[in-house]
This record gives sequence, structure tokens and C-alpha cells, in this order.
Amino acid sequence: MDMVVDPNMQMDIKRPALRRCPGFVQVSKRIPLGVLLQPISVYNGIQKEMDLSLHQREQDLATGNWWFVFGGENVGYCPNSLFIGSGLAKGAHLASWGGQVYSPLAEQSPLMGSGHFPKEVFGKAAFINGINIIDGSGEALIPQIYTIKTQQSSPNCYKAKYVHDDEDPYGGPGGCTGK
Repeated sequence: MDMVVDPNMQMDIKRPALRRCPGFVQVSKRIPLGVLLQPISVYNGIQKEMDLSLHQREQDLATGNWWFVFGGENVGYCPNSLFIGSGLAKGAHLASWGGQVYSPLAEQSPLMGSGHFPKEVFGKAAFINGINIIDGSGEALIPQIYTIKTQQSSPNCYKAKYVHDDEDPYGGPGGCTGK
């Protein structure tokens, strides 16, 4: 599952390495990069939530650093020097979230989430909830439904669904191959 602020900067939640952020500065001694974040939900059983954030802190609006926070702990940041050319040094105009998988072109793609489509919703499909966008003044805003668009690059293998003020289920069985 990835939350994307810009196509050039992505955060991998299972392995919280900021890909395409080669200058990531680790500050947490408790949460090393590459660790599997816990807790994990059980299919059709107990569902667990993780508090994740990728944003500019109020004190970093001047520096332009982007922070990755897990469970209220600062894991580290990407320094603004990486974003000067992209325009992200002073904030983003787009936020997106959802799932992402990878496989070599000749191999079938893996499952996403539990491997079930979002029509099965809570307890069976992967989900994201409590989405907030932090604005330039540090205020957390809930995205308005008319601003949300769902996209699926391989709808035969993965789907996403938006349910306002509830959960945003996504996932699928995979099995797609590249061209």
C-alpha cells in the first residue's frame, strides 16, 4: 500500500523505505527502515490500524522537509533539497493513497491486501481510513467526496472503492502479467 504525495516520492508501508528519496534521514532508533510494521489484520477476523503520516510539520514549513511519522513517532524525513526541482519544497497540491504491487513483466502480479476485491469490505479487503490532508497552516482537513477519484491501473486484478467518512477498501487477487 502506498500513499503518494507526488509520483516522484512514494512511501512503502510494509517496508517504510521512502523510494526515490535517496537522501532520507533516519531519526528513529526504534523503527528502522525495512522493518515490517505491526500490527497486521487477520482476514475475516480482528482488524488492526496503523497511524501513518507523510507531511511537512509546521516547524518545517520554512525548511521544506517532508516527514514520515508512524504511530506518532518521527521515523525520518526527506530533506527539501530533493524537492526543489519538483516544486514540493513548499508543499504539494495533490495527495493520493492506496495500494501498489510489483512483479517482473513476465511473472504474474501478487495479491494486494488480503487478495480480495473491495466489494467484500471491512474484515476481508485491505482498507485505509481516517484520511486527513494537512494544509499549509498545519490544519488537518478531511478530503471532500467531490475531490476524490478512484483509479485502477489493472481492474481485472485490483480494485479500489471510496466510502466517505468510513473506510476506503482496496485490493485484489493479482495474477496480471506485463505486456
